[in-house]
Amino acid sequence: MRIGEVLFSKRGYVGIPYFLLVLFLSKWNSCLFCIGLLISFFGEALRLWSVAYAGLTTRGREITAKTLVTSGPYSFVRNPIYLGNFLIGLGYTVALGVLRWEVLAIYFIGFFLEYYLIVRAEESYLEQKFGEEYRRYRASVPRFLPNFFRQYLSAENVSPDFKMAFLSEKSTLLLLLGLYVLFFLRLSFFR
Repeated sequence: MRIGEVLFSKRGYVGIPYFLLVLFLSKWNSCLFCIGLLISFFGEALRLWSVAYAGLTTRGREITAKTLVTSGPYSFVRNPIYLGNFLIGLGYTVALGVLRWEVLAIYFIGFFLEYYLIVRAEESYLEQKFGEEYRRYRASVPRFLPNFFRQYLSAENVSPDFKMAFLSEKSTLLLLLGLYVLFFLRLSFFR
């Protein structure tokens, strides 16, 4: 098993040390809290939109795909869920008032290293499974930074399932809520 596949299967746990570090270093700043919450909210909205198109395979521990999803947010960026994850983590960091260069460097480098390796493994799988169709898509749509000026015109006719996406995202929403509750507990008891 390659390192990208291992990271994929453990991706929900890899960030725990970082989030605990941010919690330990946190301090209250109402302006930063509101800005960070807004960034996290936008990240979660992007995740919901993405899952509504991609379905429940996004929650698995093994790299798999029934179809090549190229519509909705996937017509602007190949990895919108990971972009949403990035925004959620960045928003959490900002909301907790931890704008130290070394912490942000750890976040940016750690996040992109982890997801670069995961995405390489996913791309290898998708190219093997979907061949030329995936190669055309990959050549037209950026990996991480969306291109809103050039939308991929998908042949697929997918209706997003937002109810399923919201139910699927319950665990992510509960995790976020738990992290913010820990922040307020830390402020209340360990100043």
